[in-house]
Amino acid sequence: MPAIRNIKNRPTPADLAWFRSLDARSKSEVFPFPMSERHHPCVRAGIEQCYTCNKFGHSRMNGKPCTSRVKAGGALFKDWRRTVNGLSYSKDKLNMKPEDLARASLADANPGSSFTISTISGLPHYNPRPSDADLSSARPAFGLFGLGTTNDPQVVGRSV
Repeated sequence: MPAIRNIKNRPTPADLAWFRSLDARSKSEVFPFPMSERHHPCVRAGIEQCYTCNKFGHSRMNGKPCTSRVKAGGALFKDWRRTVNGLSYSKDKLNMKPEDLARASLADANPGSSFTISTISGLPHYNPRPSDADLSSARPAFGLFGLGTTNDPQVVGRSV
């Protein structure tokens, strides 16, 4: 393995051949991803991401165990990339689409929410700002106390 400084300064043909033989993850160790506006807000803030559950705020690399109840969902090892801040992140948090960035910003604005981008986009009728017409036609779903509202005819009229 050639010294990394040779790759960055004056690479020889042998150094270039070695670098080309690396996978994308290993190449990011040599040349980390630069910060971009298309990265997840937590990536730009330098918050670590867990390899086990894929959530931000903790990492097994710092000696602490995964604090999530769900011990699955992390990206494959080959799908992590090093960034210039010295931390590694999954590819899906780098160079995100604008609509995914908007959802990520929404989740960051509501820190009490445990939604992730995949769960928000997976909701069948996700509407971030319901219109007044939607709210006025909704009926109580849970009897006299009005603990929730719904327009689903199967739920309306059931007794608790």
